[in-house]
Amino acid sequence: PSDLPLGRHLLRGRLSDQDPESAETTVELIDGAGLSIVSDIDDTIKHSEVLDTSRLLRNTFSRPFESIPHMAPLYRDWQSRGASFHYVSSSPWQLISPLQEMMSRSGFPLGSMHLKRFRLKDRSILSLLKDPRSTKPPIIQRLLDTWPLRRFVLIGDSGEADPEVYGQLSRDNPGRIASIYIRELRGYGRGEPRYRSAFAGIDPDRWQLFTEPTSLPWPT
Repeated sequence: PSDLPLGRHLLRGRLSDQDPESAETTVELIDGAGLSIVSDIDDTIKHSEVLDTSRLLRNTFSRPFESIPHMAPLYRDWQSRGASFHYVSSSPWQLISPLQEMMSRSGFPLGSMHLKRFRLKDRSILSLLKDPRSTKPPIIQRLLDTWPLRRFVLIGDSGEADPEVYGQLSRDNPGRIASIYIRELRGYGRGEPRYRSAFAGIDPDRWQLFTEPTSLPWPT
């Protein structure tokens, strides 16, 4: 209903009138203006080790999911200041239940979840092999287009293509990206050619590398 107030609401429903089973979910209605945090998941809030394929597979399929230390308290602090959250990942949607369990256990704020969709029985499985530079930008751009009056903070890591994706989105949407924060996994600095290229033309004060989440400031 269009008259629902802002905030969290529990919704219940059925897929059809003939379906005896019902399901429920929590949705959060956010204001048209404000600050949105777009957060990657793997190696940004969840320990995945994408730089090591064997460890990545173990951390994804055979070990309990573990959160990156200090990220949940940081996000809760930002939520208390009015930020809303959107989690965008290249992980398949089939992992949503363990991801949500980890996020709940660790105390991450609720937010919209945007994962890769695929099915084993058709060609959509090929989407798992697609470069994040082709899959993430359309999702984040839709968020930007849906809330044209909101400012956005993009948070990711250096394991895949987050610097390149976020840099291009910032250039494509002048004035919309308040800050870009990249968790650096290899120990590189801002002067690395990769970062000079990824963030070319972007105000140096608008992007930051970090290893310790507690060093990140509230976006201004």
